[in-house]
Amino acid sequence: MSNPLTEKLVTGTVGELIVQLRLLQFDVQASPPLKDTGNDLIAIRRNSFRTIQIKTSAGRKYSVAGLPKYYSILAAVQLHGYDNILNLEATKIYLIHRDEIKTAPRQFKNLGRQYELSEKRINELFGVVPDEEKGAVLKLKGARKGVDLSAIALSIMPHTSHQ
Repeated sequence: MSNPLTEKLVTGTVGELIVQLRLLQFDVQASPPLKDTGNDLIAIRRNSFRTIQIKTSAGRKYSVAGLPKYYSILAAVQLHGYDNILNLEATKIYLIHRDEIKTAPRQFKNLGRQYELSEKRINELFGVVPDEEKGAVLKLKGARKGVDLSAIALSIMPHTSHQ
């Protein structure tokens, strides 16, 4: 028998895993440190090393409370779904450099495209990698651009009635 998982722990872990997976799409390897000293992930892209703090919410805002003293990037993850169904396609990740924290909006809807996870944002935060040095990236072929992961059942979404 294992100890029960709290909603907060499950929500945070899901956010960390989503960020790891999505960073890998942009040639960024990320994993949790061996010892928890406040950083959720250590991310590497070529010679660039960044520490990432992740704040995950199913609500309208993300929190900056409890940020560690040292980190490079805050990844604000906005989960979407209903009941116990997490919609990965609608889930958004925003990457905010520690120097931008004071001025960045706290509501997800006000963050804007400049913070959204994208190749451009990764290049801004980790540096541009010349084409000839890029590693293997996920190449998707055909009309359908991705695997449908939109209906993964997890008990982290607030219960709402589906109308």
